[in-house]
Amino acid sequence: MINKIKNISIALFCILLFAINCSSTKTAKRFSNVDTPDGKPATYQSTTNLGVNLFIVAYEVYDKASLDNTVNDFTLAAKKDRATKHMITDASCNPWWFILPPFSLVLTPVSCTISGYTYK
Repeated sequence: MINKIKNISIALFCILLFAINCSSTKTAKRFSNVDTPDGKPATYQSTTNLGVNLFIVAYEVYDKASLDNTVNDFTLAAKKDRATKHMITDASCNPWWFILPPFSLVLTPVSCTISGYTYK
């Protein structure tokens, strides 16, 4: 039973290593004619990056899930959607060390999400 759990954990970490360095952007465009204090937004956008840290937060194996890179991906996606300015309303970075201990204490999956309005 323990070997089966160990094999499943190792397989999940292998999948995780192939899935890292991912970026996902979602947008919403319908606001029911409601404005923000800065005017009428073109979209509400959320960008999430995934990565892996070594020893929870000690070393970044892949720097994709850092706050800097996630903000950069957020602004690049906004530019791609022809936005001229943006307003970030929420930012969070979460280490997921509790998923498969003790393996996830060594190689820790990390997600970083930036959300906000984009304006044209």
